[in-house]
Amino acid sequence: MKYIRNLMLIASLPLCMAACDDSDDIPQNATQAAVSFQESSTTVKEDVTFVTVPITVSGTEKRNGDISVRVALKDSHGKLKMDRDIILTTDTYRIPAGTDQVNLEVGLRVANDEMEMDRYITFEISEVEGASVGANKDFTIHIIENNFIEGTYTIRGINPLEGYMSTGRVIVNASGDDLENVVFDFGLGASIPVKFVTLVPDRLYTIEIEPFQVAGVYNGENVYLSWSLMDEKTGKLSYEKDGVKPSIKGIFEILPDAEGRKIMFTMNDGFGLVSYENGQVAWYPSDLFQAKTTITKED
Repeated sequence: MKYIRNLMLIASLPLCMAACDDSDDIPQNATQAAVSFQESSTTVKEDVTFVTVPITVSGTEKRNGDISVRVALKDSHGKLKMDRDIILTTDTYRIPAGTDQVNLEVGLRVANDEMEMDRYITFEISEVEGASVGANKDFTIHIIENNFIEGTYTIRGINPLEGYMSTGRVIVNASGDDLENVVFDFGLGASIPVKFVTLVPDRLYTIEIEPFQVAGVYNGENVYLSWSLMDEKTGKLSYEKDGVKPSIKGIFEILPDAEGRKIMFTMNDGFGLVSYENGQVAWYPSDLFQAKTTITKED
């Protein structure tokens, strides 16, 4: 089954720009040229299944023949094995005269439910004919965990204008495997950073969102994420407190449950999406929530 699976993966990968060709009839380049990985490293999340790595040729003279390049796995960390977790379409490339780039194509099958840190794969340009090896002889693919916080969340809270339970959705994204670069996306075209401060590691955090940030555009107008408060005397909503637009604050909890853990935000104050109409703030009634609103990750 593993053999069949690997064949299917290889069949699904794009064709290489230049394939191995051992024909003696093709002249080998005799001019000054260097072959190098275009970059020295990249970072991908563990659910990425395909990585394209450019290999480039540099030189000041017009080449008069082909260049042959072989790539090999130099090092790896994290229980990763060739032909099981790492699959190459080919490890040998012939670069014709007039072509300055080919792509190393790497298939990955590394996603799992385990927390595995510091996983990486390093390839090297192991053999070259018709050129020398340039500056970037090695290329490393760093593999980071899918961030547990990422996903679609349901917002549940009381709509202060109508007094009924209101729901909404927000997508939470993270650029790394920690809580340093987390953003809220309300589906309007922009992302809003969320700051975390640890109270209890892996359990409880405070969160803060800077005031009146652009959440995107609707009908040609900017939409903002705003703190809000219902004035009990006037029955009107305010987006300012003592003449200042406050930050939105809350807590983030990781709670154990029957399925492993429950991930939830609880907002201390009301918040909502707003825009300007005739110079005045206009609230979106369906996207407005009172304090103690919960934002829970969907299954």
